[in-house]
Amino acid sequence: FGSRSSRCSSLCIKSVAHSNLMLPLAGSSLALGMPTDEVLQLRPLLKFFIFCLGSTVVAEVIAGFLPSAITDVLTVVYGAMLLHRDMEGLVQGLHVISVIAALNCALQAFSLLQILLGKPGAKYFLANECIVSVARIKEGQPVYEHLNLCSWHTVLGNLAICSAVVFEFLCARLSWKMFKSQEAASMAMASTLDLETRGSLRGGRVGLMGSDLAASEAGSGRPIPLAGFTPYQGQPHRMVEDD
Repeated sequence: FGSRSSRCSSLCIKSVAHSNLMLPLAGSSLALGMPTDEVLQLRPLLKFFIFCLGSTVVAEVIAGFLPSAITDVLTVVYGAMLLHRDMEGLVQGLHVISVIAALNCALQAFSLLQILLGKPGAKYFLANECIVSVARIKEGQPVYEHLNLCSWHTVLGNLAICSAVVFEFLCARLSWKMFKSQEAASMAMASTLDLETRGSLRGGRVGLMGSDLAASEAGSGRPIPLAGFTPYQGQPHRMVEDD
């Protein structure tokens, strides 16, 4: 009994140690293991894109495009927090930053479309001076005024939004690529472990509690059935009444 307990304890310790290397994926039963080579290679590139996006946020603040800056700073803050964690923490949060960056990319693309279609329009996208006639209602009558709607602030802000769309897309694409690489490696690992477990069960080497069935069978002198369905071996029972 003591040798069997020690073997069971050692197997339990190995199981716990293996589970500590696996990180659960939110909303899925998939477990992400150690980072793949592709994740390690793409991590510096993701860090560079997040740094560039942070510089874009600074430019948006200087230009006075505060709503766009607030949108982009979400990706920058979460990405910086993710990159400062260990590799296991980075692997666990890749799908989250991919979704955040993709949504922010769509929002910034919509803002850019509004700038191009509104006043003063795409014609003055990079102009620091544009005189536009603007109608205002004064004492119930429309009054037209000529205003300069362009400056170096608008040029800087427009370029910053273009950069934000590009870097948000790159962050989303790169993090998603890293996540899919890790997912494929984890599924391959799970398939390998499943095949090894099934092979051990068929060979009669592992019991319900992780004990060695071959050693137990040799010690008791009688065969021990494998873990699974065991047919009923008692006396039969009649389901009808006797006449």
